[in-house]
Amino acid sequence: MKGHIFRLDGLGWTSVGPSVDLAINSLTVDPDAPSTIWAASDLGIWVTRDGGGSWSHLGPEVGIPNTVVNSVDVSPGTGLLVAFTFGRSAFVAPRRAGPCVPDDSSLCLNASRFRARVTWSAPDVRSGAGRAAWLSPDTGYFWFFDPRNVELVVKVLDGRPINGRFWASYGALSDVEYTLTVTDVVSGSSKTYHNPQHRIGSLIDVDAFR
Repeated sequence: MKGHIFRLDGLGWTSVGPSVDLAINSLTVDPDAPSTIWAASDLGIWVTRDGGGSWSHLGPEVGIPNTVVNSVDVSPGTGLLVAFTFGRSAFVAPRRAGPCVPDDSSLCLNASRFRARVTWSAPDVRSGAGRAAWLSPDTGYFWFFDPRNVELVVKVLDGRPINGRFWASYGALSDVEYTLTVTDVVSGSSKTYHNPQHRIGSLIDVDAFR
């Protein structure tokens, strides 16, 4: 039976499905990440990586058409998704890089679809990994030497309604050399941005990810 998604907690039943008015046909818990749930819907596949807190849509950008999907199968270990559709055969999505799990050096942005990490190198030969701090679902920052000193702000926006791409951007508050790597954990693709020593650089890449 088609329906929406609800979660039972101490306050009773709460709607936790995608924000659109959409019929959900089945749910699949990711065997490699229990807080990740895949929803087969009348408009492709939706995924939450935080137990229903936020959802993102997977469609043509991973090779699955925007059509009725009856169920989703997740292959343990490999991260392959198989979408079983109504009258349009089955589709296999690209291998995923694995769920983004926030830690001291990783920012998880835009419904945890993107992982941002930074390595830095100072003129006095010190080097290390940037320490991550979360600000909002699409924005965070890194510090290098002191948690009170912000060095780099990073943002990933869903620009698909405008140009069909996710946008990656950063704003620098430091002239230290660093390399920022943003990874799409759904497709496994990544973009790398390098800032040389003694430069204060900022960038917006409106063609970063499909």
